[in-house]
Amino acid sequence: MGSVLLLVRLSGKARLSHLYTEEQRRTLVVFLFERMLEVLEGLTVYVATPDDLVDGRFQVIRDEWKDINKVITRARKTVKEDMLVLPCDLPFVERNDITQLFNDRIKIVPSQNGGTNALFLPAHVNIVTQFGSNSFENHLKAFECQGLHYEIVRSDRFRDIDSEEDIAWALEHRGESAFSHVVREL
Repeated sequence: MGSVLLLVRLSGKARLSHLYTEEQRRTLVVFLFERMLEVLEGLTVYVATPDDLVDGRFQVIRDEWKDINKVITRARKTVKEDMLVLPCDLPFVERNDITQLFNDRIKIVPSQNGGTNALFLPAHVNIVTQFGSNSFENHLKAFECQGLHYEIVRSDRFRDIDSEEDIAWALEHRGESAFSHVVREL
């Protein structure tokens, strides 16, 4: 099927610092990371991180630059098969959502705020990723510049958690989810 590159920073979620302490944000990130590992169980998982993580469920591709695009370039040189790039903060995604993205063409899932929440890159595609501000539009421009065919997949299950508005949305629309229960306990 291919492999998954999961993007993880234990010290992430700085945009939620007005709501949660550093320890609470770390608890949230660890919950999200563990949940994604459960969803990805059985797949070949690589974790791109600047943190010291050791676990038999994945291999680490060290992000020594704290730059997602540089670590993805490193991963693409290391992993020669199809790769799905995912952030770890997707609390509603399920296994079937993941497997539908593996295909023979590029698939991209936009975030609710102009970013990219999933990017499937077949092994034969050679492109520098555009994660960062407005990454969804920047990815599309890069694909079009290279004449690459792609498919856009839209789904609320790929909604990430970056802001207070995202937390409010989750509590309103996914109030009985494990994520909502964790948020209420923080």
